Amino acid sequence: MDNVNIALMLKGIKDSEAFFELVDRCQAPVKIQVPGGDLHDLRGNVLLQNYLTWESPISAIECVEVFCHTEADLASILEFIEEYQLF
Repeated sequence: MDNVNIALMLKGIKDSEAFFELVDRCQAPVKIQVPGGDLHDLRGNVLLQNYLTWESPISAIECVEVFCHTEADLASILEFIEEYQLF
């Protein structure tokens, strides 16, 4: 497992459930920055996942920056971006 530290900005995630399922399957922490500046792992963090979708009536995520730490996790998220056309 090669370690990387890559930040990705994702916008317009309409299927947040599929996104969270993907994140939960990641091998290493997939972190987001919360107000106050701390980084928290999004994997299995239902409270943080709900925070990302609470403003949307359809549970969409308008914009989120995630930090990946393995090449495999990065590849999975890039596949998600391509599949859901988030570019």
